[in-house]
Amino acid sequence: MFPEFINAAGKLLPTGLNRWCVTSLNVPLENIIACEAAIDYFAVDIKSLNPDVYRTYAGGELPHVLENLTCLSEKGEIEAITIRMPIIPGFTTDADQSKAVCYFRNNGFTNIDAFTYIT
Repeated sequence: MFPEFINAAGKLLPTGLNRWCVTSLNVPLENIIACEAAIDYFAVDIKSLNPDVYRTYAGGELPHVLENLTCLSEKGEIEAITIRMPIIPGFTTDADQSKAVCYFRNNGFTNIDAFTYIT
């Protein structure tokens, strides 16, 4: 949401530190492009691959998020992206998570953090 801040903070960090951004990618693509050079690794939270569940739980539009993820992965190293895929009690199941992990692996992502969300 604040690419100017991310870029400014990135310039202040000592050399050799890894700069991580934990994000849902539910922002304008221009914001991601504006600050991607200041970020070494992205941890991308994708709560569900079901658009209705995503909209209800995360408050955004899943197609937009997936388009941003595709663009980000095409511009940089896919190994620098970790997909975070939780099981959210009352919203997603083990089967939903397994399906999502397969989807991301089939799309070239190797760093996937599958876990149960603590409410």
